[in-house]
Amino acid sequence: MGDQDACAGCAAVEAEPEWTAEDRAAAEREGWDIFECQGSAAGVWQIQSFDDVDDELAAVITANVGRVWGDDPEAWMHVWGVASDLHAKALTFIREMNPAEWEVIETAARDHGVLAANILPANGENR
Repeated sequence: MGDQDACAGCAAVEAEPEWTAEDRAAAEREGWDIFECQGSAAGVWQIQSFDDVDDELAAVITANVGRVWGDDPEAWMHVWGVASDLHAKALTFIREMNPAEWEVIETAARDHGVLAANILPANGENR
């Protein structure tokens, strides 16, 4: 499948109990994942779209969400705007592990008029 490292020095989350291999597989089918980006000014944990998607993965992503994301903000809007346990879990993980990334995503969603499909109370519990 495609190159899943969305940036140099990034690795998809594998060992975190909050974001499992099953979560990663489901996110991959939508063209995004949570990546660990050591040394990034944007913080360690980031929601990113896949870069350099091969034809096989592009077909899977398109079948699931209609198209391949052009950049990370497009993937953020998808994760922010879809009501599902997977998306709520991703947003909760980012809010807890990288509050700066959460704020960037929240601001981008507000600026693009994308309503939050997942209600995320301050205590971190989904819905």
